Order: sequence, then structure tokens, then C-alpha cells
Amino acid sequence: MKKGLSDVITAVLMILLALVAVVLIWIFINPALRSSLIPVSNQPALISEQFEVVDATVNETYRNLSLVLKKKPTQGEVTGINVIIEDVSGNSQSYKQALSLKDFETQSVRVDYSASSLGKVTRISILPVLNVNNKEVTGNIPVILKRIENSNKFQSSGSGSSGGSSGGSSGGTTGGNNNSNQCSVGCQAQACKTSACNNGCVYSNKIDGSSDSLCAANQVCQSGACVTLVVPQMSECTNGVDDDADGVIDFGDFGCLGPNGQETNTNYGWTLFTPSADTQIIYVSSSMGNDNNDGLTSASAVKTIAKGTLLLRNGYPDWLLLKRGDTWHESMGVWTKSGRSHSAPMLVSSYGTSSVRPLLITGTEYAALDTSGYGNSVAFVGLAFYANVMDPDSPDFIPGSGLNIAGFRWLAPTDSLLIEDCSFNYYTNNMIIQEYGGPIWNVTVRRNIVSNAYGTNNIHSQGIYAYHIQGLLIEENIFDHNGWNSRVAGAEATIFNHDLYLNSGSSKTIVRGNIITDASATGVKAGSGGDIQNNLFIRDPIGVSYGTATEIEPYGTWGDISNNVFIDGGNIDVAPRTYAIAIGNIMPGKNTRIHDNIMMQDSKRSNPAIIISPETNISRGVGVNDLTVDHNIIYKWLQAFRITEGFNTTGTKGDTLKNLTIRDNDFQQTLLTTAGSIGDHAANFSAAQEHWNNNQYYSSSSQSLWFRMNDSYMPTSWTTWHSMVDTTGSIIQVSYPDPERSVGSYHASLGKTASTEAFLTEAKKQSKFTWNENYTAARVNSYIRAGFGK
Repeated sequence: MKKGLSDVITAVLMILLALVAVVLIWIFINPALRSSLIPVSNQPALISEQFEVVDATVNETYRNLSLVLKKKPTQGEVTGINVIIEDVSGNSQSYKQALSLKDFETQSVRVDYSASSLGKVTRISILPVLNVNNKEVTGNIPVILKRIENSNKFQSSGSGSSGGSSGGSSGGTTGGNNNSNQCSVGCQAQACKTSACNNGCVYSNKIDGSSDSLCAANQVCQSGACVTLVVPQMSECTNGVDDDADGVIDFGDFGCLGPNGQETNTNYGWTLFTPSADTQIIYVSSSMGNDNNDGLTSASAVKTIAKGTLLLRNGYPDWLLLKRGDTWHESMGVWTKSGRSHSAPMLVSSYGTSSVRPLLITGTEYAALDTSGYGNSVAFVGLAFYANVMDPDSPDFIPGSGLNIAGFRWLAPTDSLLIEDCSFNYYTNNMIIQEYGGPIWNVTVRRNIVSNAYGTNNIHSQGIYAYHIQGLLIEENIFDHNGWNSRVAGAEATIFNHDLYLNSGSSKTIVRGNIITDASATGVKAGSGGDIQNNLFIRDPIGVSYGTATEIEPYGTWGDISNNVFIDGGNIDVAPRTYAIAIGNIMPGKNTRIHDNIMMQDSKRSNPAIIISPETNISRGVGVNDLTVDHNIIYKWLQAFRITEGFNTTGTKGDTLKNLTIRDNDFQQTLLTTAGSIGDHAANFSAAQEHWNNNQYYSSSSQSLWFRMNDSYMPTSWTTWHSMVDTTGSIIQVSYPDPERSVGSYHASLGKTASTEAFLTEAKKQSKFTWNENYTAARVNSYIRAGFGK
């Protein structure tokens, strides 16, 4: 009995000692635990409890993602987000973005994935990063956004599993038949359809982002059958009915988008606008309005632009519509307002039954539109800006004044700016878009008429000047006769003025499908490089100047110059030019290409079509690296090419020449008859760094004079050139179907007057309501290429 009692006492003492040990340990480690652990109740839960995703839009041209986030009143301050972007093949990339977001605040976030190799984005996962008890904590359950089919927008599909993993296929099943025999190449089997008119992939699951419809171009697939697309007649835009349920009728109805205002099932390349539920539309009419009105209907329009602008609400997707056919002797003033988001912008456009743009005659105003503060998510569509005091044909003309006035002067920090279907005429600088107070992202300049800019008293003048823009698309505009005016004293053409001056500091620049003609010096001065594609250049002293600028890019430029047509050249008053492409300062490792261009019919006969040069100040830039010039046609130009002296094939600075490839080009019927008639190679030739292959040469001059070589600039025969430089090249006079085609003959093929001037006169009448594909660069270029069998 005593032994049993003793055992009990011993066990109790052991338990008490264990409890004391636990208490002592807890007292010791508790502070450390408190500093490193957050109670479970304070762990961040679903992102939807922290903030809502107001908008999510992908821009695949510039490869960035726009998010608009609104903070909910929950525990913890949001200090950042983790964003996982997935493409259609299941590849993913994670990005962490810092931000400061307090309760009820809304903020835009930009995620740039341009450096990744991701394809078409189909899914986005977002995790919050929060400050909880002075510790940064990442949420453990993401919100998942999936792409809306046939759209660049995303919507929430609920929350993901713990940990926020983005693995696995992003495709999944989206309906359709699971029979892999029905799948075309590049499709995921589970996403294939079996209908007669679409046996390919569901749109969002095709690897290349395209569809496989077997219907004709003028048909659509409906209920498994190809149905011919019916184009309603113009009466739908004048019937007093809101045909596409966007809240606006007749010619103000943005469903009226086809040629001559026909409403169709396609947008014909124009941007579509649909008002949001809270959009407020303000109507302005100089002929019928009154500033005592509320402006909320066309019947109660206000009179002045200043009053209409005052009624717009900053941060809302409001619309300001000016009556077409009306005229204002008024500018847009200083713009200070923003829309809500990329997909819900503030819109300044037009309404009414006329097809004539509302006209702003701005006199001596410093700018037809100036900016201050921020200007996010704004679109200016279908407006005409006119500097009457600088037009020699205007009764208001002020000669010899040295005026320096701008048309569209945008210096505001910006994310998402659209200028479409506007005209700018006779300003010193028709358009200026320039980083000043902060970064500018995602600017689109589409289908505008930009003409007759000039300055006097040595004032520099451009059709458009752009500087430090991250994501700039210039598409299907007409730039005509900018930088000079032969009828105005002191407005002569100079080397400082251009149709497009795209200075340094920009990225992801695209110049596509424009008509660029009669520049003072240069059609496109591309200081930041980029893609210059399928443009029509007419009579420009220099078609494209690529890689050089006032502030040269220190690491070089890169991009693609392709499928352009250069017809004739021009001379600047102070010096001969007539280059189609002048190139330098090309970044190593980027494989810049000049390819599939046509350079033809040089009447001025001053210089070669292509000139490749080092930087004159060798401490600047990187020289020319990894450049390929291929599949171009140079026909009846003074010379085909010139590689200037001063290159160093072992250097690393502005005089460097490394890995230059020139192959598969036609150098045909050049016009110089003396030494160097086809080309000059003034730099010392380096077989290690230059690769010439399969070019086709022909000139009517003596073969002994076809080339000049090295710093001695000695005449070099075809025999020497062939043995030393282009051993696979050949003498061939290529027989083209119709190489004498011109803009004038193209216009004649339309049954119109056979001249370049007549074509340009008609082309500058283009607008949304008179759009004619026959007056685009793409149509003319196709006609010219067909003459060369392309």
C-alpha cells in the first residue's frame, strides 16, 4: 500500500515538474514567437476581401497588363500585389508590383511583361501583399481572372487553391467535341469544334490566337452554317434609332462605322466605344447650344467647348460630343481630366447627322489643346483643329510673325491616350506628345490627317514630335508636307523638321500603314528604333532615319523596317538628300532587319537608297551590330547602297561594325554612271563581320565602275566585288511585270486623275464617315508590289 502511494506521489511530482518546464520554455520563446508569427485570424484571406478588380485589360501590341484595383475596408494596408500571368500554352511568369492602397482608394497598376516569351495571355492570378502587424504578408489564395472570349478584357472566375499555384494548362475544356481527329494543327484536342463552318479551335485556345473558320471573308458562322454577311444600308444611321444599344442615335451612334456610315458587324479598324452605366454624355453645339443649358441631351446642348469640358467629371467615363458641321473659334483649353480606365475612357468626339468633323479654329492660341496634371484613359476622336492665322490662303493669315503654336500638345503623365480620326492643319507643331511631369504609356495615333506644319524665324516644326513614350502606335495616318512651306517667307525646308520626329527614350514604337509624304527633311526620324512597317513614302528627302536622334540611345536601337514602299526622294533646300533609309546605332543581339521594302524611281538623283553609317561622335552609341538587309528591291535609284568610312570591326563604341548581313536583294538599274554606280563600300571590308550572299546586280553603266571600296574609295569592278565580297551574287537584269507603276497610275486604275497630287487630295478627305480603303498605304503598296511580282 505504501509502495503504491509512493508511486502516485512520484508520478504527480513528475507531471508538476513537466508543467513547470513548459511554462518556463513558453516564457522564454514567447517574445520571439510574437515577433515572427501572425495569428491565424489575422492571416490575409481571399483577395476579394481586400480589394476588388475594377478592370483588367491586356494590350498584346505593347505586351502589358492594366489593372484597376479598389481597396475594401478590411484589416491591413495593401502594399503590393503578386501577379502571375499565364499564356495559352500554360507557360507562366510572376511579377511583384509595389503600391500603397488604403481603404476605399482606387489605383491603376501597370504590369509590363514585354521581356518575357509569353504568348497569348489567357489567365491572370493575383495575390495581395499586405502590411499586417507591421509585417509584410502575402495572401495565400489568389483571385483568378480568365480572358473573355474574343476580347482583351478579363473577368473573375473565382478564387484559386491555397498557395496560388499557376501550374497546369490554362486551356481546359471550353465546350465542343473531344475528338482529336477534328482538331487542326496547333489546337488543344479538348477544345475542338465540329461544326461545318468551324472545325478548328475555340478562339481562346488556339495557340496562335487565330480561328479556323472555313467560311468566306464575307460570311459568318451561325448555327453551324456559313451565312453571308448582310451590310445594312446607310439608312440605319439616319433612322433615329439606337441600332446598337449604346445610348446614342444616328451619326452619333458608334455602331455606324462602315463606309459612308453604314452600320456593319465589323468596326473597319475604328475604335468602338460603348458608354458605361454611369457615363454622362455632354452635348455641345455652336449653332444650336446655350451655355445656360445642362448639356445632357442634344436638344439641351451647351454652346461653348469650355462649358462642356467643365461639365465632365474627372475619373469618370464621360463623353463630350461636339456637333458635326459646327465651327468654334475656340481651343480645347488646358486639359486636366481623366477617364476611369483603359476600357472605360473619357471620350471627346462628335454627334449629329453631318459627316463633317466639328471644326476648331484656334487663331493665335498657344495650343489648340494643352495639358496640365494627369490625363489617363482619354480618347479624342473625329475632331478638326485648324490654325487659320498660319494658312496663307486664309483671310486671317498673319505673315512673317514667327508664331510658335501647337495643335495637340500633350505633356501630361498618362496611361492610355487615343487620337483617332482627327485632322491637324497649319500649326507650328501639329502634334507634340512628350514625357514631362511623369511617364506616358500606351499612346495610339490612328487614321488622322496631319499636314502643313511649318515654322518661321528658325523655329523647328514637326508633323508629330514624340519623346519618351512607352508603347506608341502610329497607324494609317496621312502625314503630308510638314516642317516647311514654300509660300511663306522664312519657312524653308531644313534638316531639323520632319513629318514624324520620334526622339529617343521611347520603347515598343510601331509606325504602320501610314502615308508619309513631302517632309521637310525626314519622313520618319526614328531615334528610338521600333517597327516601321507597310508605310508609303513619297518624295521625302529621307524616308526613314533610324537610330540617330538629338539624344542618342546609349545602348543602341533595334526593330524591323519592312514592307514599305519608297517612291522618289526629295532634296532639302540647304542640301541634297534622297535617301530611302539611313541607319546607325543598332543594338547588338537584337537582330534588326531591313527587309521586303521597295525603293524606286528616284528623280532627284542625289544619294543612295540605303546608307549605313557610324556615329560621328564615336563616344556615343554602339555602332551597327547584328543588322540584316534582305529581300529588298532597289530600282532606278541613284545608287543602291553606301557603307560609309569610319567603321571599326574590333571596336565597341559608335564606330563599331559587327555581323552585317546583306543578302537576297535586287540592286537593279541604278542611275549613277560614274564609279560606284551600284554601291559604295567606303569602310574597309571585313569578311569576318560582313556577309554578302545571293544579291542580284544590274546597271547599264560599265561593270568596271559598279562599286567603290575601302577608304581609298577606288573604283572596283564586278569581278573584284564578286570574288572578294559577294561570291554567291550574280549579274541578273530582273524582268518585273510592271515596274514603272506609280501613285498616279494607281489613281488612274481607280478611274481617277492620274497624278500623285490628285491621289493625296482625295486621301486627305478620309474620315470615319467617308472611309475608303482605296486611299490607304496598304492598297497602294499592294499595287506597287504587284508590279514587281510580289
